[in-house]
Amino acid sequence: MNVWIGVAAVMTVIAIVIYVIYSNQISVLNANAVKAAEAALVAQEEAIAAQKKANQSAAELTNTAASQLKAAEDAAASKLASALAAQKQADAAACSKQVADAVAKQYQTDLDNSAQLQQTAITAALAAAQSVAAAAQAQAVATAIKNAENTAITDKQQALSAQASQLATEWQKKVDDAVAAEKQRCLLTTTKPYDKFLLQNVAASNKCLTFNGNAVSYVDCDSSGANVNQLFYYDLATGTLRNTNGHCLDDGGVPNSNGAGNFYWNPSCSKTNQHQAFIYTPEGTRLSNRHKRCLDSDGGRKIHYWECSGNANQQWNILSLTR
Repeated sequence: MNVWIGVAAVMTVIAIVIYVIYSNQISVLNANAVKAAEAALVAQEEAIAAQKKANQSAAELTNTAASQLKAAEDAAASKLASALAAQKQADAAACSKQVADAVAKQYQTDLDNSAQLQQTAITAALAAAQSVAAAAQAQAVATAIKNAENTAITDKQQALSAQASQLATEWQKKVDDAVAAEKQRCLLTTTKPYDKFLLQNVAASNKCLTFNGNAVSYVDCDSSGANVNQLFYYDLATGTLRNTNGHCLDDGGVPNSNGAGNFYWNPSCSKTNQHQAFIYTPEGTRLSNRHKRCLDSDGGRKIHYWECSGNANQQWNILSLTR
Protein backbone atom coordinates (compact mmCIF):
# COMPACT_ATOMS: atom_id res chain seq x y z
CA MET A 1 0.00 0.00 0.00
CA ASN A 2 2.78 2.38 0.90
CA VAL A 3 4.50 1.54 -2.37
CA TRP A 4 1.53 2.65 -4.43
CA ILE A 5 1.27 5.83 -2.42
CA GLY A 6 4.94 6.56 -3.18
CA VAL A 7 4.44 5.85 -6.90
CA ALA A 8 1.47 8.19 -6.96
CA ALA A 9 3.47 10.93 -5.27
CA VAL A 10 6.30 10.59 -7.81
CA MET A 11 3.88 10.74 -10.73
CA THR A 12 2.30 13.86 -9.26
CA VAL A 13 5.70 15.58 -9.00
CA ILE A 14 6.56 14.63 -12.58
CA ALA A 15 3.26 16.05 -13.85
CA ILE A 16 3.86 19.31 -11.97
CA VAL A 17 7.36 19.64 -13.50
CA ILE A 18 6.04 18.99 -17.02
CA TYR A 19 3.30 21.61 -16.54
CA VAL A 20 5.80 24.24 -15.35
CA ILE A 21 8.12 23.60 -18.33
CA TYR A 22 5.24 23.79 -20.84
CA SER A 23 3.91 27.02 -19.28
CA ASN A 24 7.33 28.67 -19.60
CA GLN A 25 7.59 27.71 -23.30
CA ILE A 26 4.10 29.11 -23.99
CA SER A 27 5.11 32.42 -22.34
CA VAL A 28 8.27 32.65 -24.47
CA LEU A 29 6.29 31.99 -27.66
CA ASN A 30 3.73 34.64 -26.74
CA ALA A 31 6.47 37.21 -26.08
CA ASN A 32 8.09 36.48 -29.46
CA ALA A 33 4.75 36.86 -31.24
CA VAL A 34 4.21 40.27 -29.62
CA LYS A 35 7.66 41.45 -30.70
CA ALA A 36 7.05 40.29 -34.29
CA ALA A 37 3.74 42.17 -34.41
CA GLU A 38 5.35 45.35 -33.10
CA ALA A 39 8.14 45.10 -35.71
CA ALA A 40 5.56 44.66 -38.52
CA LEU A 41 3.68 47.77 -37.31
CA VAL A 42 6.91 49.84 -37.33
CA ALA A 43 7.74 48.68 -40.87
CA GLN A 44 4.24 49.65 -42.06
CA GLU A 45 4.55 53.17 -40.53
CA GLU A 46 7.96 53.67 -42.21
CA ALA A 47 6.50 52.66 -45.62
CA ILE A 48 3.60 55.15 -45.22
CA ALA A 49 6.06 57.97 -44.32
CA ALA A 50 8.18 57.17 -47.41
CA GLN A 51 5.07 57.30 -49.64
CA LYS A 52 4.07 60.74 -48.25
CA LYS A 53 7.59 62.09 -48.84
CA ALA A 54 7.59 60.85 -52.44
CA ASN A 55 4.17 62.46 -53.12
CA GLN A 56 5.43 65.80 -51.71
CA SER A 57 8.52 65.64 -54.00
CA ALA A 58 6.26 64.98 -57.01
CA ALA A 59 4.14 68.06 -56.20
CA GLU A 60 7.24 70.24 -55.80
CA LEU A 61 8.61 69.01 -59.16
CA THR A 62 5.33 69.88 -60.93
CA ASN A 63 5.21 73.36 -59.36
CA THR A 64 8.84 74.03 -60.38
CA ALA A 65 8.14 73.06 -64.02
CA ALA A 66 5.07 75.32 -64.16
CA SER A 67 6.96 78.27 -62.63
CA GLN A 68 9.83 78.00 -65.12
CA LEU A 69 7.45 77.84 -68.07
CA LYS A 70 5.56 80.87 -66.72
CA ALA A 71 8.87 82.78 -66.52
CA ALA A 72 9.64 81.83 -70.15
CA GLU A 73 6.21 83.09 -71.26
CA ASP A 74 6.71 86.36 -69.35
CA ALA A 75 10.12 86.88 -71.01
CA ALA A 76 8.64 86.19 -74.47
CA ALA A 77 5.75 88.60 -73.77
CA SER A 78 8.23 91.29 -72.64
CA LYS A 79 10.23 90.93 -75.87
CA LEU A 80 7.02 91.11 -77.86
CA ALA A 81 6.03 94.35 -76.14
CA SER A 82 9.44 95.90 -76.93
CA ALA A 83 9.25 94.81 -80.58
CA LEU A 84 5.73 96.19 -80.98
CA ALA A 85 6.69 99.53 -79.41
CA ALA A 86 9.75 99.94 -81.68
CA GLN A 87 7.79 98.99 -84.81
CA LYS A 88 4.92 101.32 -83.90
CA GLN A 89 7.33 104.25 -83.55
CA ALA A 90 9.15 103.45 -86.85
CA ASP A 91 6.12 102.89 -89.09
CA ALA A 92 3.28 104.79 -87.36
CA ALA A 93 2.91 107.13 -90.37
CA ALA A 94 1.61 104.61 -92.90
CA CYS A 95 2.12 101.00 -91.82
CA SER A 96 1.37 100.61 -88.10
CA LYS A 97 -1.96 98.80 -88.45
CA GLN A 98 -0.69 96.25 -91.00
CA VAL A 99 2.48 95.54 -88.98
CA ALA A 100 0.58 95.28 -85.70
CA ASP A 101 -1.90 92.79 -87.21
CA ALA A 102 0.91 90.62 -88.58
CA VAL A 103 2.87 90.65 -85.32
CA ALA A 104 -0.25 90.01 -83.23
CA LYS A 105 -1.08 86.98 -85.35
CA GLN A 106 2.45 85.63 -84.92
CA TYR A 107 2.31 86.31 -81.18
CA GLN A 108 -0.96 84.39 -80.84
CA THR A 109 0.62 81.44 -82.65
CA ASP A 110 3.60 81.53 -80.28
CA LEU A 111 1.31 81.76 -77.24
CA ASP A 112 -0.56 78.68 -78.47
CA ASN A 113 2.75 76.84 -78.94
CA SER A 114 3.87 77.95 -75.47
CA ALA A 115 0.65 76.66 -73.88
CA GLN A 116 1.09 73.33 -75.63
CA LEU A 117 4.72 73.16 -74.46
CA GLN A 118 3.64 73.92 -70.86
CA GLN A 119 1.01 71.18 -70.87
CA THR A 120 3.47 68.66 -72.35
CA ALA A 121 6.15 69.55 -69.78
CA ILE A 122 3.76 69.33 -66.81
CA THR A 123 2.42 65.96 -68.01
CA ALA A 124 5.95 64.63 -68.45
CA ALA A 125 7.03 65.94 -65.03
CA LEU A 126 3.99 64.39 -63.33
CA ALA A 127 4.57 61.05 -65.07
CA ALA A 128 8.23 61.08 -63.99
CA ALA A 129 7.32 61.92 -60.38
CA GLN A 130 4.66 59.20 -60.24
CA SER A 131 7.13 56.68 -61.61
CA VAL A 132 9.64 57.62 -58.91
CA ALA A 133 6.95 57.51 -56.17
CA ALA A 134 5.84 54.06 -57.21
CA ALA A 135 9.30 52.70 -56.42
CA ALA A 136 9.30 54.19 -52.88
CA GLN A 137 7.58 51.30 -51.08
CA ALA A 138 10.29 50.46 -48.52
CA GLN A 139 12.80 52.37 -46.40
CA ALA A 140 15.62 50.23 -47.80
CA VAL A 141 15.53 52.10 -51.17
CA ALA A 142 14.98 55.64 -49.75
CA THR A 143 18.49 56.84 -50.66
CA ALA A 144 18.25 55.55 -54.24
CA ILE A 145 14.85 57.23 -54.65
CA LYS A 146 16.19 60.58 -53.40
CA ASN A 147 19.07 60.47 -55.89
CA ALA A 148 16.69 59.61 -58.71
CA GLU A 149 14.42 62.53 -57.78
CA ASN A 150 17.33 65.01 -57.76
CA THR A 151 18.54 63.78 -61.15
CA ALA A 152 15.03 64.02 -62.63
CA ILE A 153 14.59 67.59 -61.32
CA THR A 154 17.96 68.71 -62.72
CA ASP A 155 17.33 67.11 -66.12
CA LYS A 156 13.84 68.61 -66.34
CA GLN A 157 15.11 72.09 -65.40
CA GLN A 158 17.81 71.92 -68.08
CA ALA A 159 15.31 70.69 -70.68
CA LEU A 160 12.82 73.44 -69.83
CA SER A 161 15.54 76.11 -69.98
CA ALA A 162 16.71 74.88 -73.40
CA GLN A 163 13.14 74.72 -74.73
CA ALA A 164 12.37 78.22 -73.46
CA SER A 165 15.54 79.62 -75.04
CA GLN A 166 14.81 77.93 -78.37
CA LEU A 167 11.21 79.19 -78.30
CA ALA A 168 12.36 82.77 -77.64
CA THR A 169 14.91 82.62 -80.48
CA GLU A 170 12.43 81.17 -82.98
CA TRP A 171 9.77 83.68 -81.91
CA GLN A 172 12.15 86.64 -82.34
CA LYS A 173 13.15 85.48 -85.85
CA LYS A 174 9.51 85.07 -86.87
CA VAL A 175 8.70 88.55 -85.57
CA ASP A 176 11.69 90.09 -87.38
CA ASP A 177 10.80 88.33 -90.65
CA ALA A 178 7.13 89.30 -90.36
CA VAL A 179 7.99 92.94 -89.63
CA ALA A 180 10.45 93.17 -92.54
CA ALA A 181 8.03 91.57 -95.04
CA GLU A 182 5.10 93.65 -93.80
CA LYS A 183 7.14 96.85 -94.07
CA GLN A 184 8.10 96.12 -97.69
CA ARG A 185 4.50 95.17 -98.54
CA CYS A 186 3.21 98.32 -96.89
CA LEU A 187 5.61 100.51 -98.85
CA LEU A 188 4.47 98.95 -102.10
CA THR A 189 0.77 99.14 -101.37
CA THR A 190 1.10 102.82 -100.43
CA THR A 191 3.34 103.64 -103.42
CA LYS A 192 1.85 105.87 -106.11
CA PRO A 193 3.13 106.13 -109.69
CA TYR A 194 4.73 109.46 -108.79
CA ASP A 195 6.66 108.15 -105.69
CA LYS A 196 10.44 107.82 -106.09
CA PHE A 197 12.62 105.27 -104.31
CA LEU A 198 15.95 103.40 -104.53
CA LEU A 199 16.41 99.63 -104.96
CA GLN A 200 19.35 98.23 -102.99
CA ASN A 201 20.85 94.82 -103.81
CA VAL A 202 21.13 92.61 -100.71
CA ALA A 203 24.20 90.65 -101.86
CA ALA A 204 26.27 93.72 -102.79
CA SER A 205 27.43 96.12 -100.11
CA ASN A 206 25.52 99.40 -100.51
CA LYS A 207 24.88 98.93 -104.25
CA CYS A 208 21.73 100.30 -105.89
CA LEU A 209 20.04 99.70 -109.24
CA THR A 210 21.19 102.46 -111.63
CA PHE A 211 20.19 103.88 -115.02
CA ASN A 212 23.29 103.95 -117.24
CA GLY A 213 22.14 104.81 -120.72
CA ASN A 214 20.32 101.74 -121.99
CA ALA A 215 22.35 99.43 -119.77
CA VAL A 216 21.10 98.17 -116.40
CA SER A 217 23.77 98.17 -113.70
CA TYR A 218 24.26 98.94 -110.02
CA VAL A 219 26.70 101.27 -108.27
CA ASP A 220 27.12 102.81 -104.80
CA CYS A 221 23.82 103.99 -103.34
CA ASP A 222 23.15 107.70 -102.91
CA SER A 223 20.45 107.79 -100.25
CA SER A 224 20.25 111.59 -100.40
CA GLY A 225 18.37 111.34 -103.72
CA ALA A 226 20.86 113.60 -105.51
CA ASN A 227 21.70 110.86 -108.04
CA VAL A 228 18.58 110.91 -110.20
CA ASN A 229 19.81 107.84 -112.11
CA GLN A 230 19.00 105.78 -108.99
CA LEU A 231 15.47 107.10 -108.47
CA PHE A 232 12.62 104.96 -109.82
CA TYR A 233 8.85 104.83 -109.99
CA TYR A 234 6.88 101.59 -109.69
CA ASP A 235 3.34 101.22 -111.01
CA LEU A 236 1.72 98.52 -108.85
CA ALA A 237 -1.17 98.10 -111.32
CA THR A 238 0.92 97.45 -114.46
CA GLY A 239 4.22 96.29 -112.89
CA THR A 240 6.33 98.84 -114.84
CA LEU A 241 9.56 100.12 -113.25
CA ARG A 242 10.47 103.54 -114.72
CA ASN A 243 13.47 105.74 -113.96
CA THR A 244 13.37 109.51 -113.74
CA ASN A 245 14.60 109.80 -117.34
CA GLY A 246 11.44 108.15 -118.66
CA HIS A 247 12.99 104.75 -119.51
CA CYS A 248 11.29 101.53 -118.38
CA LEU A 249 12.94 98.25 -117.34
CA ASP A 250 12.58 95.72 -120.22
CA ASP A 251 13.46 92.01 -120.17
CA GLY A 252 14.60 92.13 -123.82
CA GLY A 253 12.30 89.31 -124.93
CA VAL A 254 14.68 86.46 -124.00
CA PRO A 255 12.73 84.78 -121.22
CA ASN A 256 13.99 81.22 -120.76
CA SER A 257 17.79 81.08 -120.59
CA ASN A 258 19.84 81.90 -117.49
CA GLY A 259 22.25 84.74 -118.32
CA ALA A 260 21.40 84.56 -122.04
CA GLY A 261 19.92 88.04 -122.30
CA ASN A 262 20.28 91.38 -120.60
CA PHE A 263 17.73 93.63 -119.05
CA TYR A 264 17.84 97.13 -120.49
CA TRP A 265 16.15 100.51 -120.14
CA ASN A 266 13.63 100.92 -122.95
CA PRO A 267 12.89 104.58 -123.82
CA SER A 268 9.46 103.53 -125.13
CA CYS A 269 7.43 102.77 -122.01
CA SER A 270 4.15 100.90 -122.49
CA LYS A 271 1.71 99.72 -119.86
CA THR A 272 0.58 96.90 -122.18
CA ASN A 273 4.10 95.63 -123.03
CA GLN A 274 4.48 92.32 -121.20
CA HIS A 275 8.28 92.58 -121.42
CA GLN A 276 8.03 95.62 -119.14
CA ALA A 277 5.76 94.00 -116.54
CA PHE A 278 7.53 92.92 -113.34
CA ILE A 279 6.25 91.54 -110.05
CA TYR A 280 7.84 92.71 -106.82
CA THR A 281 7.50 90.08 -104.07
CA PRO A 282 7.88 91.64 -100.59
CA GLU A 283 8.65 88.35 -98.80
CA GLY A 284 11.59 87.60 -101.08
CA THR A 285 12.13 91.22 -102.24
CA ARG A 286 12.48 89.93 -105.81
CA LEU A 287 11.71 91.49 -109.19
CA SER A 288 10.57 88.79 -111.63
CA ASN A 289 9.06 88.85 -115.13
CA ARG A 290 6.13 86.77 -116.37
CA HIS A 291 8.51 83.88 -117.24
CA LYS A 292 9.69 83.66 -113.60
CA ARG A 293 13.14 85.00 -114.44
CA CYS A 294 14.51 87.37 -111.80
CA LEU A 295 16.61 90.51 -111.88
CA ASP A 296 19.97 89.04 -110.82
CA SER A 297 23.38 90.63 -110.14
CA ASP A 298 26.47 88.78 -111.35
CA GLY A 299 28.71 89.98 -108.52
CA GLY A 300 30.21 92.78 -110.62
CA ARG A 301 28.15 95.56 -112.18
CA LYS A 302 26.14 93.51 -114.65
CA ILE A 303 22.42 92.77 -114.23
CA HIS A 304 21.02 89.79 -116.15
CA TYR A 305 18.35 87.06 -116.28
CA TRP A 306 18.41 84.15 -113.88
CA GLU A 307 15.90 81.59 -112.72
CA CYS A 308 14.33 82.83 -109.47
CA SER A 309 15.92 81.10 -106.48
CA GLY A 310 15.61 83.58 -103.62
CA ASN A 311 19.36 84.02 -103.15
CA ALA A 312 20.79 87.37 -102.09
CA ASN A 313 21.83 88.32 -105.66
CA GLN A 314 18.13 88.47 -106.55
CA GLN A 315 16.94 90.41 -103.50
CA TRP A 316 16.26 94.17 -103.83
CA ASN A 317 15.19 96.22 -100.82
CA ILE A 318 13.33 99.52 -101.04
CA LEU A 319 16.04 101.66 -99.49
CA SER A 320 14.07 104.89 -99.13
CA LEU A 321 10.86 106.49 -100.29
CA THR A 322 10.71 110.17 -101.34
CA ARG A 323 7.28 111.85 -101.38
